[in-house]
Amino acid sequence: MAAMSPFRRFLPAAILVFCTSTAFASDASSSTVCVIGAGIASASLSHFLTKTPLQPSPRILVFERSAQVGGRIGTVHFPITADRTVKIESGASIIAGSNQLMRYFVQFLDLQAAPPRRGTLGLWDGSSLVLRTSANSKMRDSISFVQRYGRALFRMRRFVSTLLSDYAKIYPLGGPGAEWPPCETMQQLFEPCHGLYNRSQMAFSEVVEQLFSARLGSELIAAITRVNYGQDPAEMNGFSGAVGLAGSGADLWAVDGGNVQIVEQLLKRSKAEVLLNTKIETVTSTKVDGKNRLKLESERDSWLCDIVVLAAPYETADVKFPEALAKSLSVDREFQRTHATFVRGYLNSKTFGSDPPDAILTTEGVSEPFTSVGIVWHDVDGKEPPIFKVFSKTKLTAPSLARIFQRGSKKLAQFPWLAYPKFNVPERFPMFSHNLPGGDVIYTSPVESAGSAMEMSAVSGANAASLIKQKLRLEPEPAQEESAKDEL
Repeated sequence: MAAMSPFRRFLPAAILVFCTSTAFASDASSSTVCVIGAGIASASLSHFLTKTPLQPSPRILVFERSAQVGGRIGTVHFPITADRTVKIESGASIIAGSNQLMRYFVQFLDLQAAPPRRGTLGLWDGSSLVLRTSANSKMRDSISFVQRYGRALFRMRRFVSTLLSDYAKIYPLGGPGAEWPPCETMQQLFEPCHGLYNRSQMAFSEVVEQLFSARLGSELIAAITRVNYGQDPAEMNGFSGAVGLAGSGADLWAVDGGNVQIVEQLLKRSKAEVLLNTKIETVTSTKVDGKNRLKLESERDSWLCDIVVLAAPYETADVKFPEALAKSLSVDREFQRTHATFVRGYLNSKTFGSDPPDAILTTEGVSEPFTSVGIVWHDVDGKEPPIFKVFSKTKLTAPSLARIFQRGSKKLAQFPWLAYPKFNVPERFPMFSHNLPGGDVIYTSPVESAGSAMEMSAVSGANAASLIKQKLRLEPEPAQEESAKDEL
């Protein structure tokens, strides 16, 4: 999901990918692109499909089964006083500084980036805090980390630095807002990234054992993978584990007013027609006036399309496709259920001590009912209790909440999320592009088995837009071509 953690991160960006595509539409006039799902992949697709006026201009229909856009990005409002309400990220909440595509969207939309609140952090092994940061001394924190993890910490930093450099090559040379080459497969998309794709075919625990120490792996690295994906290093593939490490730095931010604004405004500016509360039940091929088309059906209506984009995980979308296509989309991938619980109050001093840190991450093998807990809102005047977000694999019971929080704390809300895949080595990836007699079906979620995050889904959306333009033979309007020549 991606990302939903208050400590959620991802990696960076910057390069040109050379990929090829095959099947083309025979008639590009009056093309209709139907997109199932209104999350960040859908918004990214809509932006790149309309950023430059095309000839002919396609119609974009976006179908969202819920009452709002955003997908796994969203906000929730909680009352603080009778006349005061706060807005908090309920889903993907943190963006890494290296996420160039998300930063490009913020600049394009003239939104403001706001750094998350800095606070203290502790690693919890089930009985004590094995490590905690201080409120006002980065030097002291650095010394504490080096004393506990030694040279393995520096090896991890070098590993992350190399990873970021390799991953940067996924982006066009002209920058994240430039034209993206269309790629049919994950191998093509990550071909320039110096073997990053191959990491998805190996266990992350192999990387940890070869490069790091057992203590670093079971404590700090496990805390990172658990807060990001709800899974221990032994359950991760090498790519997804590396994604978690790459996003564990200090250069984190969010959109002032909520990350969901990116989705809302990209869809609005692209003039996509968004149909809320509309669940697509089936996608089939049909023939209309002698022409093969794709047909989408809900309980009450139907639509004809030239291209269909499934911009949501096949496993959670609950859409029926023709049997052969369904087999191509399915790779026996399960999704990790994560519960996000919001509580207003204070951490239990009997459990965590008289001065607990602002955020607590759990280490490997901990049998606690939660994987992480951290402050997501605090009163600058200190008059009101803070609000915490707790991540857990199961719904938190009253006794579990009583262990985590002091008496008098109040549970505000609890949301179950099918947030990200359960990783499985070696990972198998469906293709991005599939063909039916009535047109192509493009799938954006194969990337999630490599690393589920806002940036990754946005990249897949940009790639989907390029595939659509190629298959429908959509070209820039002549005036746009002349303008581009003049700029050169």
